[in-house]
Amino acid sequence: MRYHTLTPLLIPQSTSHHSQNPILFRNLIRPPFLNLFHSPLKSNTLSGNNIKSLYYENNQLWIGTYNAGLDHYDVKNKSFINYGKGAKGWDKFSSLNVYSLIKVKSLIYVLTYGGGLNLLDIEKKKVIQIQHDPKRKESLSNNLGRTLILDKSGN
Repeated sequence: MRYHTLTPLLIPQSTSHHSQNPILFRNLIRPPFLNLFHSPLKSNTLSGNNIKSLYYENNQLWIGTYNAGLDHYDVKNKSFINYGKGAKGWDKFSSLNVYSLIKVKSLIYVLTYGGGLNLLDIEKKKVIQIQHDPKRKESLSNNLGRTLILDKSGN
């Protein structure tokens, strides 16, 4: 008998959540569950099953994975796009260990463990990497990020 551990997640709009299991996403309006996971036999799947962060807004689910980058799942079209590995030529992240996500307008702030902060701008097809630089006082204090939080002003 196979044993699977699933952590059910209720994802309110515009929030982040952490889990180390495949996603079990429930749409409150139309049950049942949608189970998303990585399958090496299929091309249109999650890039990895070690989930660290989620962001959901307007039928768009962003999934931060440990050691597999960032996945974008279009709930309506049931399609995945992976970011962070550089496959598109412009989307290389400083680390594939995505621990936290926040979306502000057209930018997705991607905090990684070991690689600092990456700003993903899909419209401009550009990634800006912000990392610790011991020669610059205003740089990040280190590259070991875990959580991003917006203040009341949206900063």
